[in-house]
Amino acid sequence: RPSSTSWTASRANYYPTMKIFTIFSFLVSIVDITGADAPPTSFEKAREEYYKRITLSNNNERKLSCTTGAVAWHPDYAAGWTSGYCRHTVDCDSPSYSTELACCKSAYAGQVSGYCISMLPSPPTTSPTETGGLNIYYADYDTAWDQAYCINTRPLPSGRPTYSSMLACCKADYRGQISGKCISMLPSPPTLSPTNSEHEAEFWYPVYEIPWDQSGCSNKLPLPYKNINDRPRYSTQESCCASAYSGQVSMTCVCDLPSPTTLGCPGIIEYTVTTTTATISSTLSLGDITIPSDPTEKTALVESLESTIMAIVMASLGADAGTLLEIIILSIGGQPVRRGLLLRRRLNDFHTQTRQTSRSNTIAFQMIVKHECSKNCGNSNTVRDAVYAGVSKGLSDTSAVQHALQRSGNVHLQTGTVQGVWVDQDMDIKRKTKTTVGPLRTSPPTPPPTQPPTQPPTAPPTSSPTAISSTNEPSQQPSSQVSLYPSSPPSYEPSFGPSYEPSSVPSTFDVISDEWMFDGNGVSFPSETEVVLQSESNGNSQFGVAITKHAFNENDVDFQVDYIQTSSDYGSEDNWYESQLYIFFAEEGTYPETLLQTDNDIGKFLNLTVGYLKSKVFTTLDHTWFSCGTAEISQSSSISTKHLELGLRIRRFNNTIYTYYKVPDGEWEDIEEPMPLAQSMHDVPVQFGFRVKKEYNAHHNFSVRTTKIAGGPPLPIPTKAPTTSPTETRTWIVPGTVSRDPVCPTTLDRSSVSSYSYEVRGIGGGGAMSGLSISPWNSLWFVGTDMGTLFRSTDAGKLWYPVSHYEAKYHSRLIVSIPVGYTSNSSIVLHASCHENVADRNCVAQRSLDSGVTWSPINITGGTRQDSEGNPVLDEIPMSWYGSLTQNSGIIYCTVFGSGNIYKSSDDGLNWTRLSLPFNSTNPAVGLYFDESAGSAARYIYFATSRAIYMWKEGFEGDAREVYVSDPNLLQSFAGARTEDSTVLMLSFVDNNATACEGDVDVTCGYVHTFHQTIDIATAENFNFSFTKTPQRGFRVESSRTDSDRLYITGARGWPSSTGTKVWVGLYENDQSSFVFTLKFQQYPLWDSDKLEYSAVGIDVGYWDGGYYTYAVKPNDSLVAGGSGNFFLHVTRNGGDNWQSPFTEYADGCNTNNGERVGGRRWRSTGLEMTSVRWLKFNPYHTDYAYASVADIRMLRSDDGGNTFEITGGDNTDPLFNLNTVYDYDFAGVHTVFAVGGNFHDWPHGWYKNLRRGAGGVFVSFNSGDNWHRVGQLGSSNCDDSFLNVDCALGDDMVRQILAVHWDENVGGGTLYVGTQSAGVARIEGLNDIMATTIEQMQDLQWEWINDGLGTEIERIIPEIKERNGALYCLLTGNAPHFNNNQYVGIYLFDHSSSSWSLKKGTVNHHPSIGAEFGLWAYPTSFDVDQYGNLWLADIETNWNYLASGIWKSTDNGETFNRIQQFTHPYQITCVGDRIYASGARSISHIGNAGWGDGGAMYSDDGGASWQKNEVIPLLSNLNSVVVDPADDTKVFLHVLWRRYDVGSKATNCNHEEVIRRTIFSAQSEGGDPLEYSYAFCPYHLLSSTYNS
Repeated sequence: RPSSTSWTASRANYYPTMKIFTIFSFLVSIVDITGADAPPTSFEKAREEYYKRITLSNNNERKLSCTTGAVAWHPDYAAGWTSGYCRHTVDCDSPSYSTELACCKSAYAGQVSGYCISMLPSPPTTSPTETGGLNIYYADYDTAWDQAYCINTRPLPSGRPTYSSMLACCKADYRGQISGKCISMLPSPPTLSPTNSEHEAEFWYPVYEIPWDQSGCSNKLPLPYKNINDRPRYSTQESCCASAYSGQVSMTCVCDLPSPTTLGCPGIIEYTVTTTTATISSTLSLGDITIPSDPTEKTALVESLESTIMAIVMASLGADAGTLLEIIILSIGGQPVRRGLLLRRRLNDFHTQTRQTSRSNTIAFQMIVKHECSKNCGNSNTVRDAVYAGVSKGLSDTSAVQHALQRSGNVHLQTGTVQGVWVDQDMDIKRKTKTTVGPLRTSPPTPPPTQPPTQPPTAPPTSSPTAISSTNEPSQQPSSQVSLYPSSPPSYEPSFGPSYEPSSVPSTFDVISDEWMFDGNGVSFPSETEVVLQSESNGNSQFGVAITKHAFNENDVDFQVDYIQTSSDYGSEDNWYESQLYIFFAEEGTYPETLLQTDNDIGKFLNLTVGYLKSKVFTTLDHTWFSCGTAEISQSSSISTKHLELGLRIRRFNNTIYTYYKVPDGEWEDIEEPMPLAQSMHDVPVQFGFRVKKEYNAHHNFSVRTTKIAGGPPLPIPTKAPTTSPTETRTWIVPGTVSRDPVCPTTLDRSSVSSYSYEVRGIGGGGAMSGLSISPWNSLWFVGTDMGTLFRSTDAGKLWYPVSHYEAKYHSRLIVSIPVGYTSNSSIVLHASCHENVADRNCVAQRSLDSGVTWSPINITGGTRQDSEGNPVLDEIPMSWYGSLTQNSGIIYCTVFGSGNIYKSSDDGLNWTRLSLPFNSTNPAVGLYFDESAGSAARYIYFATSRAIYMWKEGFEGDAREVYVSDPNLLQSFAGARTEDSTVLMLSFVDNNATACEGDVDVTCGYVHTFHQTIDIATAENFNFSFTKTPQRGFRVESSRTDSDRLYITGARGWPSSTGTKVWVGLYENDQSSFVFTLKFQQYPLWDSDKLEYSAVGIDVGYWDGGYYTYAVKPNDSLVAGGSGNFFLHVTRNGGDNWQSPFTEYADGCNTNNGERVGGRRWRSTGLEMTSVRWLKFNPYHTDYAYASVADIRMLRSDDGGNTFEITGGDNTDPLFNLNTVYDYDFAGVHTVFAVGGNFHDWPHGWYKNLRRGAGGVFVSFNSGDNWHRVGQLGSSNCDDSFLNVDCALGDDMVRQILAVHWDENVGGGTLYVGTQSAGVARIEGLNDIMATTIEQMQDLQWEWINDGLGTEIERIIPEIKERNGALYCLLTGNAPHFNNNQYVGIYLFDHSSSSWSLKKGTVNHHPSIGAEFGLWAYPTSFDVDQYGNLWLADIETNWNYLASGIWKSTDNGETFNRIQQFTHPYQITCVGDRIYASGARSISHIGNAGWGDGGAMYSDDGGASWQKNEVIPLLSNLNSVVVDPADDTKVFLHVLWRRYDVGSKATNCNHEEVIRRTIFSAQSEGGDPLEYSYAFCPYHLLSSTYNS
C-alpha cells in the first residue's frame, strides 16, 4: 500500500501502482492491483436511518405500554417480515407506538412488500417527494484528503459513491483521517471510538427491524428488544452472519463486515497474479584473498560475500525486474560450500588446512529474483531481460564491487582484488499463476483502519454455530468491529423483565502478567502489560518463552503483539541474522518448559504448535522477512524495509490460520494465504504464546505487549499448574510403575538369520536408507544406509543382516550410492558405493559370487588408476545396473552419473567394455530398458538421456537411432516394459516442466509421458514413436520389465514431506486408451493404518520425511516395489494396495485391540536398525529394565532384559521429551532412574566433541521412565560468569548438555554428580529425604559447582564420573577445538572433606613408536580403575597426533603412565574382574580393507600384556563401549556405536554350564567424520562350545 505520508496528498495522487513485497525463501514480488471502491451497502443505509429514528431523544411516538397495561400499537412478529403489520393490543415483548403509522414506519422500515403501510386506513405514499438540497452525502475529492470532508452540494459528480448520512460518508471515505476534519464537520461530532463499553455489547445479534435481505448483525447498545433471550447471540459478527443470514442472496450481512473478502461483495473481485522466479548463476574472480581454516571464519567470509553482493544487486535491480531474494555462495576456489540444517555456520568443506593468499579464486554464486504482476505481465523473456540488465548493471562496475568487498568488515577481503565478474544469461526461469479473491482499489483508496481488521474467509462456515445462551459469560469482542450506527443510545429503557448490564471489560484488552506462564532465560515483566525477552549471552539456549495460562476455544481466536526489538550486539561480527520472535498457538495443556527447543531443533518446536508466525531481520540489510505455517503448510513473505518495531497478529477463524503484520502507523497486511488446519486440529482449545529463536552468536532484547482481540472466555487452567503459579498444586513423589502385559512372541520365521553369530536388537528403522534392490531370481534383497553398512535379506525383506564391514560398505552420500545390481546368474551381484568426487576419492566396484556374503574388486570403467591395495579405481560412478532376465546369458549393462556412457559385460560383470555410441554421450543418462521379449536373436536397447531416447539392436549400437527428442523440456527419468506375451510395448518418461507442480513443488518436477501400443519387435525397429503427455506429475517413473500396464510414479528426494513420500500407480485402461493414475501411498500426512504398517519411529517420533532416495520395482513382478528415505523403508507386495515396514516387528500386537500398532509400545527388530545407540545400561535393582541412549529420539527402554525395546522419554509435557540424546543413566531404586543429556548428539565424534553448552539438563523418573522431572533449579549457587556462553544473572547455568551422571546415596544425604561438556562437575545434595516429599521441593534444590582443583581452565569437558574401590573419580578431557589444556587432562580423584579434586597424572611416557612431534592425551574418552587400583585410560587420535593414541595404564596411582596398546579411536575402557575391555573404531575402507592403526573390539586377560580381538562382529568400523550387567557379571554388553547399531553375542556352553554373554556395540563413521544420524542394533547369539572368547 502507499506509505502513510501519501495519505495527506491530494486525491489526484491516489492512483499509483500499489506494491506488495512478498518473500518465499528470499523471493520478491511486485503486484499491480487495480479496481474500484465499494459503494455503501443497502444494509448500512437502512441501519443508519433506523437508528437515526430510534435515537431521537424527544420522540413521543414510541412508548412502552406494559407499565400501565394500556393498549398500544405493536409489531406482529409472528406474521413474519413480508406479511408483518401492526396490531392495537397489549404486548410486553415488543416496542409500543402511539399510532399505527408510527409503528409501521419504525418496526417495518424498508418492508419491500409495503404490507404494514397498506393496512392503514388511508395509506400514505412510501416515497415522499424530495425537497431542498441532496439528501445524500459524498466525498469532496477536489480538496486535499487531510482537509476534506463529506458534502451534499448539488450537482452530484458522476460516478461518485454516495452515503445516506454525513457520518456514514466520513466513516467510509475518511476512515483513518489523522486530522479528523470530516468528523469535526458533523453537526454533533461523535467520537470515533466509544469511551466505554456501554455503547457496544460483547456479542452480536441479528437486526430484525430491517428487511431480511437488507439486514445484518449489530453489537450496538442499548438493544432494540427488551429481553436478552429474545434473539440469538453470537461471539463475532462473522458467526452471526453465517448463522442468522445463511443463504442471504444479497450477501448484505457478510458484505458489511469490516473487511469483506467474499466474491460477490461490492469491490471484491477475482484476479490473477503471475509470479516469475529467476535463478541466475554468476562467478566472481577474486584475487589476493586468504581462505581461512577456522570454520567460524569461513562462515563469516561466506556471509560477508553474500551480504555484500546482495546489497550491490538490490540497489541495481529495477522495479520491472523484481526483487532480489537471496545470494547463495556455491563454491570458493572450486571447493563447494556445504550447507545443512546443523552446519549452516560451520562450513568445513573447503580446505581444512590454512591456505596462503591466492592470486585468484573463482567464487561461484547464485541469485534468486522474484517478480509478480497482475496485468500486462509479458512473458518469461521480458522478465529475463530485465533481471539480466539489472544484475549486470550492479556487477559490471568491478571497482565498485571491489571497494564494497574491501569495506565489508571481513579481514580476509580487505586486500581482495576483483579481476572480473561474469553473469550467465541462460538463467533458470520458473513461472506460475495464482487466482486471488479480494478488494482491488484505485481512486479513492481506503486509508488504514484505526483498529485491526477481522476479515473472515471467503466462504461462510459449513455449519451454523450455536447461539450463546443467557447463562454463558459474554465473549470479549474486538473493538475493530465498531458498528456503523451512531454512538448515542436510544432513549427508551425496558420497563421490566431480566435486567442486563454489559461487562465493563473492553472488547480488546491487553494480556497482563498474571495471565502468563513462562520458562527459559531472560523473561521479565517491567510493567503489568509488558514482557521483555532479553539475553546478552551467545549461548543458543539463552532465550525464553511465554504462553497464556488459559486456553481459548471460540470459532475466532485472535491475538496480536506489538514489539520493539533492540538491535543485537555482535561484537566484531556484524553480518548475521538477528534473533527472531515467534508468536504461536499451541494446544491446551502446553507448558512453557516444553517449548524451549534451540535453533538446531526449531522444527521440534514448530511441531508442537497449531500455527505460528515469525519475523526476522538481518543486521546489515534493509529488509524484514516473515514466515508462517501449520503442521501441513509453511509460507514466507517479506517487505523491503527493516523494522525493529512491528505488530504481528495470528488468528484462528473457522479452523483456518490467518497471519498479519503491521508497521508503525500502518494498517494490518496479510502474510500470504490463509492456512486451513488439519481435521485433527479442528476446534481444539489453544493457548497463545511467543518466544525467541536465538540466532547464532546473537544477543537479543524484545519488549512485547500482547492484545487479545477475540477468543471468548478463558477456559479453566489444566490440572497441571504452571511452575510459576503461587497456587501450584504439589505433586507427591510416589515411586512405582504400571504393570505391563508380557511381550508377545515373534510371528516371524527367523531361520534365515539363525546361522549368524549375532542377532540384531532394537526397535527397527529410524535412519536414512537408500538403494533398495530386489532380485528377479529369488528372495535376495539389499538396502544401504548412510552410516556405511549394506544390509542383506534372503527372505524377501522379512529379516535382515549386515554385510561385514570387512567385505563391503555403503557410502553415506545416498544420492550417489546406488542399489546392488543383479546379473543373469542368481548368485552373482554387483556393488559400487562411491563419492561424487571420483577424481580425488578412490572408488572401487565389487562383485560377489555368493549372493553378497563376500566381495572382490572388479574393473568396470577401464581406468588405469589403482588404490593403495592395487585395486582398479573407477573413472566414472556407476548409476544403474540392467541385468539380463535370460538366466545365464551373462549380459548386464551399467550406466554412469553425469554422462551418457554405457558399459557392458557379457560374463556377469567380470569383464567390461564401453559401448561406442554414435550420438552425443555428454548428456547424462536417465534410464535404460533392455527388451528381451523376442529372445537372444533380437534383443533391443532403449536408452534415454536428458535430451533424447535412442534404440538399437543389441550388438549394433553403432546403428542406434533417435526415437524421441526432448524440446524444450528435458527428461528426468525413463522406464520400459513389455507384456509377458511380448505384444504390447510400453515406454514412459518424466520431463522437467516445473509447471506440473506449481505452488507445491518448485524443482525436479514434471509431467509423465507414455507410449503404450501393440507392436512387435520388427515393427518397432523403424517405428515413429509418439508419446502421450498425461496430467500426472512426478520425478521418477519405474516399472517392472514384464508388465507394460503398471507404472509407479514418485517425487524427488528434495520434495517436501507433504508430497515427497507419495506414490502414484498408473494402470493402463483399455477402454480409455490411456494410463489412469491413482495415489496409492503417502507417508505424511499419515496413510491409513489398514494400508500402512506403522512403526515405532513413525508413531513415537514422527512420519515427516522428504522424497525417496531410490525406488525399486522387482524386474519381473510389478506387484513388488518399495522405496526409502531419511527415516523409513516401505514396500508393497500387492501393487500398492498395502505397504509394509520391513524393518520392525510389533511386539505388543497380542496386547492391543486387533493388533493395532500404537505409540509407547514394544518392538522387536528384524535386523534393519538405524537407531543411534551410544550406551545400554541395566538397572541393578531391576535387571529386566535396560536403558539405551539414542541420538535424535532420546532413549530406548527394555523391560525384558534387552529382547524388545520401546521409545520413551515421557510425553511432550515432560522436560526430557525434547532432548536429542540421553547420554548417561544411573539408578537409585527399582523404579528411580536418573538421566542426563542434551540437544547435540554423537559425542565424541567429529566436531560434536568440542566445547559446547547446548541445552539439556538432569532428569529423574520415579516410574522406570514413563515420566520425567527436572532435578533441582535451573541455576546453581555458585555460577561462574567465565563459563562458556553463560550469563549468571539469568540464573540458568544448569541448562546445558551433560554427558555423565553418578548417584551416591551414602554421601551428603544422597548426592547426584554430573559431568558437563564445558563447565566441569556439579552436584546436588540432600536428595534422600527430598525424594520422599514432592516434585516441587526436589526442584527447589540448588546445584553447586565443585571444580576446585579440576584444572585451572574454565573450559572443562567431563565425559565420565565413576566410583571405584570406594573412591570417586572423574575424567577431564581436552578442551577441543583449542586443545590448550593438555597439562590438566587426565583422571581426577575427589576429596569429600575439602570438596576438591587432585590430578592423578605424573609422567606420561612417550612410547618409542610415537613420533616425537606428536602430543599425548589430546582427547581421552574413557577411564577405569581395576580391582587392584591400577588406572586405565583411553584416548582418541585427534589434533594431528598421528598413531599417538591408545590404551594407557598406571600401576603406581598415576605417577607414571605407559601406553600398552596402540588404538586409533578407542571410545571406552572398562574393567570386569581380571578382564579389560577396550572398544572403538576400526578404520576400514569402503571395500573392506583395514586402514591405519588398530582398533575394534579388544580385550585382555593378563593385565594388558596381550590383547585379543573379536572380528566376528559384522559391524567393525566403529565400536564404542563395554557394559556389564549389574545383576550378573557374567553378562557383558559390548557396546559398539557405528551410528545406530547394538550388536551382541549370546550364550556359550563352558564345561556344560550355560554362560550368557551379551554384547552391544556403538560406533560412528569411518575416520571420525561428523554424521547427522546415528544407528544402533543389539545382536544376540549362542556361541559354540569351543568358542569361549
